[in-house]
Amino acid sequence: MTINGPVYEAVGAFAPGGGVNALLEWSDKISERILTSTMRNEHMKPADRLKASEMLAKTYGAFLERVEVART
Repeated sequence: MTINGPVYEAVGAFAPGGGVNALLEWSDKISERILTSTMRNEHMKPADRLKASEMLAKTYGAFLERVEVART
């Protein structure tokens, strides 16, 4: 995949080398900033702050998925 124009330049500013991987890393950083600011904003609804907190924790892998294994 080739990224051209202003998007490529914007990605290059955040991650040298550009490319799709750089774009994904840049996107993750922006998402974390949005979730963090939502979580800390006291003017937001408590439900929205809690959801942002939960989503941020999921991005860091804070939750474990429990799997039951049946022996036969």
